[in-house]
Amino acid sequence: MKLILRFLKPHWKLCLVTVLLLIVDVVGALIIPTLASEMMKQGGAGVDFQALLTTAITHPGQKIAVVGSTGAGKTTLINLLMRFYEVNGGRITVDGIPTTELTRHGLRHNFGMVLQDTWLFGGTIAENIAYGKPDATREEIVRAAKMAKVDYFIRTMPQGYDTVLDNDAGNLSVGQRQLLTIARVFLCNPPILILDEATSSVDTRTEAEIGKAMQELMSGRTSFVIAHRLSTIRDANRILFMENGNIIEQGTHRELLEKGGAYATLYNSQFA
Repeated sequence: MKLILRFLKPHWKLCLVTVLLLIVDVVGALIIPTLASEMMKQGGAGVDFQALLTTAITHPGQKIAVVGSTGAGKTTLINLLMRFYEVNGGRITVDGIPTTELTRHGLRHNFGMVLQDTWLFGGTIAENIAYGKPDATREEIVRAAKMAKVDYFIRTMPQGYDTVLDNDAGNLSVGQRQLLTIARVFLCNPPILILDEATSSVDTRTEAEIGKAMQELMSGRTSFVIAHRLSTIRDANRILFMENGNIIEQGTHRELLEKGGAYATLYNSQFA
C-alpha cells in the first residue's frame, strides 16, 4: 500500500474546508473497508511527500518525525493527510487512489491518533476504550488494554472495566487517561499512526510507561510523530524538518547533525 502526496508549488497554500466538512461526501466517493487490513498485512503504509523542490519517500512500517519551530506547518501537514485541509494544487493518493475519491470516513479509518490532549467521555472505561469500535467484544477491549499496559490499573478500579468516568475523567491521572487513549488505538488496529508527543505533560516514570506502550503500538505500523523534544525522535527512520510550510531538510538524526543545518541548530539549542 502506498500513500503519495504531491504538491505543485514549493510554498503550497491551503484552504480550510470548514464548511465542506459539514456536507455529505460527493456522489461516487469510495469507501474501501479492506484498505486498513491490507495495509497491516504489509506492515503499515508507504508515504511519499513530493513538492517542486523536495521529495520525501517513506516506506511501510517506518517512524517518520515531523519537526520544526512553532508555526512551521507540522500540524498542517498532518491535517493534509487526513483531509481536514485540502491542497489547492497537486493531489494525495492512497495506493494510487486520489483521496478525493474516498469518503473522509473511509480515509480516516486508516489512521489512529494519540494526541497531547486526551479526550474521554462520561461512560464506562470499556465504552471509552471501544469509542472507535463500538461493536468490540469485552475480550477485544481487555486485549487492547493489556497491550496498552493499562489492564492492571483498570482492574484496581471499583467496578473494573464497568467503572463509570465523569465527563472530564477527573478521577484519573494524566498518564492513566493517556494510556486509555492508546488502548483505543490498539483496539482499532489502524495501519497508520499520528502521534503528537503524548508524554510531554507527565512525570518521568509515567513517561516511561507510556513510552513502552507507544513503542509496541508503533511496531509494524507507519508512524508520523510530531516532535517537540528532539531527544524523543533520534531513532526515527526519517526526520522531516519544516519551515514556512516546506520540508527544507530530511534524513536520519545523524545525517542531519552532520549536515549542520536548521535541524542541527534547533537540536543543539535544546541541549545548550
